[in-house]
Amino acid sequence: MSNWKKNWLLILPIIIFLTFLVTGFQSEIVLGSGKRTEIPKYYNKPSPDPVGGLLDGYFQGGFVTQPNSEYNVDIGSSITINTNSQPSNFVKWGPNYSVTHTWMEKSNLGWEPVKKNNSSAITVSPTKIGKIIYQLVDTYSVKRNFFGKIKIDKYSYYSNVVTVNVTDNLLDATSVKMNIDADYLYNTSSPIVTNTAVATASAEPKNNGALFYWKSSDESIAKVDENSGLIVANPNGKSGKVTIFCVALNTDLTRLFTQKTITVGGGLDDQDAKLDDKVTFAIHSPITNREALPENIKMIWFRITKDGRTIQLATQKNPFKYVIDKVTRDNVGDSYYAQLSLNGKVYKTNIAKLFVTVPYDPKVNIENTIDDISHSDSHNTNLTLKGVSNTDKLIYQFVLSNKGYQDFNGSTLTFSIPAFTGVDQIEIDGKKLSGDQYSIIADGKNQQITIDLGNFKMDEKHLIKLETTVSKDTKVTHFDSYPIFNGQQTEDNNNSFSVKGEALTIDPQVGKISTNFNNIKFENIFPSYKKTIVHRTSDSNSPNDVVQIDDSRQSKSPMKVYLMQVSKLTNSQGKPLNGKMMYYRAGLSPQSIDHQVLVDESNEDEALPSIKWDKNEGLLLNLSNGNQPSGVYQATLNWSIINSI
Repeated sequence: MSNWKKNWLLILPIIIFLTFLVTGFQSEIVLGSGKRTEIPKYYNKPSPDPVGGLLDGYFQGGFVTQPNSEYNVDIGSSITINTNSQPSNFVKWGPNYSVTHTWMEKSNLGWEPVKKNNSSAITVSPTKIGKIIYQLVDTYSVKRNFFGKIKIDKYSYYSNVVTVNVTDNLLDATSVKMNIDADYLYNTSSPIVTNTAVATASAEPKNNGALFYWKSSDESIAKVDENSGLIVANPNGKSGKVTIFCVALNTDLTRLFTQKTITVGGGLDDQDAKLDDKVTFAIHSPITNREALPENIKMIWFRITKDGRTIQLATQKNPFKYVIDKVTRDNVGDSYYAQLSLNGKVYKTNIAKLFVTVPYDPKVNIENTIDDISHSDSHNTNLTLKGVSNTDKLIYQFVLSNKGYQDFNGSTLTFSIPAFTGVDQIEIDGKKLSGDQYSIIADGKNQQITIDLGNFKMDEKHLIKLETTVSKDTKVTHFDSYPIFNGQQTEDNNNSFSVKGEALTIDPQVGKISTNFNNIKFENIFPSYKKTIVHRTSDSNSPNDVVQIDDSRQSKSPMKVYLMQVSKLTNSQGKPLNGKMMYYRAGLSPQSIDHQVLVDESNEDEALPSIKWDKNEGLLLNLSNGNQPSGVYQATLNWSIINSI
């Protein structure tokens, strides 16, 4: 009977041990000295995940990179387990702290520290089949001075438990993937921000024996430990992108590859914008949406202007961002940076530039209107007056806006009014002009008015108002006029620039004269051409119209058509052609069109015909001696159709 009892006691522990493996109890029962001992499944309960804090710090510390729950390794091979913990800001930003890494290994006697391994990574080289279970303890020690006495506070974080499965029949990995616990690192050694991360990898199938090795594409930006995957950014302020390569090496020496790119910088990125865009400079941080700072932390933003002035900016709602709601020309050449202060420690971000794309082409808008304030007509528009009669008061208005990125010197506005009207007064921006601020050239049929605008700067706007009165003794006839702005570009070697506004029309008739002005083209010019006449292309010769005219007036008074060149022939670089356009007419000498030239006219009760020229008549191009700069040349012509009575 006693032998039976003895055998029963020997079998009982085996039955209990097997039951533990099958059902997954949280503790093991190990026989030792005739007593049962329970071994917890972890050395200490794993710490919660860290909570992101200011910049790349943490309000609550913990393991940023946890080990995998399981690893597989062949006997005779090695495997490295990587981790990365971060202390809380309270510890990290303290006056002095250190960290101790203790790997705890589970045995049948309990949890015991692994000797000679004060590292966040552990390399395992097993010699027998089975399981090895680990847990890492990272302890941060902080020296604090309390009223002259040194006190050491300790804060410990516990990793997840990891199991290493040791076997002799591992498979080769067929796929691999990797992760890096941060995609942005700071290029500084400041304790306020972090410049380290850990790369980890996993492979399929799970029971594989692949070993992982790491390499950086540019060690001057960031280095990576070949075995542990610990990434350390350079502390020298060098910025850029760096690719971390992972190599999974199988037992048969075949390799699998993957990679991931991260950014190293000083906290801010350069920004590209166009005028009127909204731009945001944001500090790289896991909590850039946080809208409050702890009381002992101060964030200040600065602007550096293109002339080198440093301006402290007002704090906005979110201290991690600085928002420019609308980019203007004043922001061209600006740079920005932020300064963070904490417990006597100061960190300045890199200086980030604002690159503003500005359209350098000159652009002047002309908005012109005409109004008969003496009476209204249902057919009147902002540009056309119908039924104008003697003694009517006519108001011309021109709004000039410099919308480009050019100032203009010597700018003028030129337009014509009919001879049957008299000038009462001219105003610019509400101020009446004196006689020396404008000129009037009359030829009996029309009056050309030129107003001196002086320097016309970017973003400037002028309102020109002209008040006129129709003469009581003169017959009112049809009249068209185009306002023309002229100026010298200050940013483009003082090249001339002109722009034409919409036509203003006075029409007392029931019918009207409608016009369509076609572009006039000349034949190609070759460098060998010297002092010669260049003709128009065939599409600018008869039977094609240069000006299409539809005269639908019921009462057709005599009309005259005048032509004048208002800008030089210049190419796209603003270089003038060595030559000029002349007007040719049978029986007459060639005429310069620098001033108005009579082109055609009609008689009483006769419709004004369309204008067309034979090859050797009309506008021809007279070339001068000298080289001709290459390019496509353009000039602006002013056509005037007026009543000849």
